[in-house]
Amino acid sequence: MGAASAGFYKGGNGKDYPRLQILTVVELREGRKRPEFPDLSMGSYTFKKAKRERLDMAAETPNLFED
Repeated sequence: MGAASAGFYKGGNGKDYPRLQILTVVELREGRKRPEFPDLSMGSYTFKKAKRERLDMAAETPNLFED
């Protein structure tokens, strides 16, 4: 069972990336290999946007100056 058995992750850009990548320090240092991952500067394409919640702050925040 190797790294390929971990499967792939489909990025927001539609490209598949290996879930598990085995890289050695020597390969990284010498520039022979680089990790594969989605371009994180494309925020809205790589991450799902969270839903906004509206909170009633007056109901949840106690008055700190009340005796």
